[in-house]
Amino acid sequence: MECRKLNSKWYLCDATWSSGNYNIDDRLFIFDFSDGYFLSNPDLFIKDHYPLQQKWILKDTIPSLYEFSNGPLIYKETHSLEIIPISPTTMNFSIIKNTEAVFVIKSYKLIEHNDIEIEVVNGQKKSIYPLKLIPLKNGLYEIRCTFNSLGNYDTHLKIKNENVLSYVVKVLKKNI
Repeated sequence: MECRKLNSKWYLCDATWSSGNYNIDDRLFIFDFSDGYFLSNPDLFIKDHYPLQQKWILKDTIPSLYEFSNGPLIYKETHSLEIIPISPTTMNFSIIKNTEAVFVIKSYKLIEHNDIEIEVVNGQKKSIYPLKLIPLKNGLYEIRCTFNSLGNYDTHLKIKNENVLSYVVKVLKKNI
């Protein structure tokens, strides 16, 4: 992680993560440039980069290391598409069977209903769940999805067929 000052303003960037990734099975670096990690929005950058010196968070509110490490999983496409997860704030959360899970994101670009889907994985079974996309104010979107069966579900929010956020949803019979 680096900070660069341009025109008297500090910006965040990560040239390493922008360059690609390492395929451990083939022992090969795969060049896959992404500009999402350059001049990144601090509200998004802090979701997967926690600096040793907190002044480089470039935000007034500093999440604890616990909050950082328990947040949802985000991907490079999250940065490219400039999607900021708002809630849930933790990767793992519980809901009651036959109720809606509510996800809130912020996007600086318009999201159309046909651009977004929720892929749910339980064991070896993958399904696309129906969702409601509700535009709110100031680039916020609410995404609602109902879980009708008990269990633990890896839940992937996808935009334009790209994973942007992942959560683990535990569906309970009733409140504990």
